[in-house]
Amino acid sequence: MSKTSTASRNFRIVSKFASIVRGLVFILLPFWPKRRTTFLAILSEQLVPVFDNDLVQPGGLKFWCFGGWPSFRAQSVTDKETATIAWIDGFQDNSTFWDIGANVGVFSLYAAQTKPGMTVFGFEPSATNFAVFVNNIEQNRLDDKITPMLLALSSQTKLDYLHMPTNMAGNTGGQFGQADSSASFKQGILGFSADDLVKAFDIALPNYIKIDVDGLEKEILVGAKELLQQETVKSVAIELTVGSPEQIEAHAILEEAGFALKEAQDTVVGKDVVKNYFYFR
Repeated sequence: MSKTSTASRNFRIVSKFASIVRGLVFILLPFWPKRRTTFLAILSEQLVPVFDNDLVQPGGLKFWCFGGWPSFRAQSVTDKETATIAWIDGFQDNSTFWDIGANVGVFSLYAAQTKPGMTVFGFEPSATNFAVFVNNIEQNRLDDKITPMLLALSSQTKLDYLHMPTNMAGNTGGQFGQADSSASFKQGILGFSADDLVKAFDIALPNYIKIDVDGLEKEILVGAKELLQQETVKSVAIELTVGSPEQIEAHAILEEAGFALKEAQDTVVGKDVVKNYFYFR
């Protein structure tokens, strides 16, 4: 049975169970709607599980599993994108990592937990994902190593909308400043170019940059041309659609900044073939 069909089956089972629980609460508290709502809210909060992934060493990692996608991400830290994990394993100690498109924080958490002296800035524009990300940082007491940033990085600094196919926790596919046919919800968010961010604030320059934002990776590179010229930036990992104009332009930007492609790992998303590309200075 595929992962998709298993997830759908689990969702149906849990939905039915939740309906039964709501029905029982209605029977027990039929005339107190406010109390009933409060009871269900507290119950749902207490039922959110925390998954301890002890495959991450040293110390393991705890994940606040607020939904199916956060649970999947928590359980697949070391085997979903093995090349990215190997790339992080190669970081020098006491380095700075920018995780652009952090989602619920898997790679930010892994880097902070496994690499001594690591400073991490995790950029995630989805408010729902960001809430889970912050909870994961709290679960692992990593707030002294990870700074979560609720903002989008792009080619220019502006206030715009993040267009998303869903607002569920762990969602992907959000597009900052442009909507496609899959978009069903939009959320206002402040966007910065990386170059403007560095100029405006006292933020540590990265030694390592990961960019995974489901389609706008090239735009982020355009807004980071000055940053990429800095010798402090040693490596960039970026997810791109194979053979797309964006992939070709992104390669040219990185090559011009002094980076060479060392490795690419295949992934498949829908019908588009996507690879994680690893560039080194």
